[in-house]
Amino acid sequence: VYDAFILRSNRTREQNPVRWVPLGAAEPLDDSIAAWRRMLVDPKRVASDSPRRLRDLIWDKLEPHLDGIHTVVVIADGNLHRLPWGALPGRQPGQYLIEEYALTAAASGQQLYGMLVNPRVKTKKQLLAVGGIDYNTRPKSPPADDQTEQLAADPSSIMRSQDAAGWAVLPETEAEANAIVGLWGERGTVVELGNLEANEDSLSRLLPKSRFAHLATHGFFDTRGEVFGQNLRAQSLFELSLLGSQRQSSVAFRNPLLMTGIVMAGANVPPEKDDLGLPVGEDGILTAEEISG
Repeated sequence: VYDAFILRSNRTREQNPVRWVPLGAAEPLDDSIAAWRRMLVDPKRVASDSPRRLRDLIWDKLEPHLDGIHTVVVIADGNLHRLPWGALPGRQPGQYLIEEYALTAAASGQQLYGMLVNPRVKTKKQLLAVGGIDYNTRPKSPPADDQTEQLAADPSSIMRSQDAAGWAVLPETEAEANAIVGLWGERGTVVELGNLEANEDSLSRLLPKSRFAHLATHGFFDTRGEVFGQNLRAQSLFELSLLGSQRQSSVAFRNPLLMTGIVMAGANVPPEKDDLGLPVGEDGILTAEEISG
């Protein structure tokens, strides 16, 4: 079964700020989520009523407890992680939930608490728009010091189980990013990244400085080891040789943040290797671990 616990801001001094909402058996929800995702990835598939059914099964039960609420942070569980919450139908035909609520997600209660109590980083009203990425050409490498620091911070580049994942070019994403920039208008500054400029280094530097970001590229969650693999030889060399005294636990190689991310320039090009035969520099895969810092 699925259950929801709604924790409202206690600014209203409610006596019971936590509310429990039973969502019912898991199977109908999981089946509807799977059907909707199949429809989204296959444009030839006949449209189903899964989105409306999911609204009935989930959001219509939660919304009565959201009176006066405009921002909702979702900490999901199970297959609810796979639900595109903002794309759920809105109250009126042709509308979506993202038009009615400011929706965001957190991985855990601890992360949400940290977001609430830590000082907010002030960012300029800047839009970062990414599209039209060249996956088949290696971008210019950052300075050597930056490569060493990046590799030490995140072992993802030595965990690639294959030389090239074969990411398909997405030619329409350039027009998509341009359309977003057009809609942005004069609301603030704009930074556009495309072709080889849309690389790991550029995105890592610009994301923290941008209030809004539109990333038109491939994303993945590598549950089957297709992008990253259990390369035990590389893992051993990484732990014993590459970082010297800064040994990394093998637990890092099971970190889910290393198994999800987005695809940047040069991802289809085999990475360069050092004298030990280990990849160095950017590999075109920007993991969640790298993005989170």
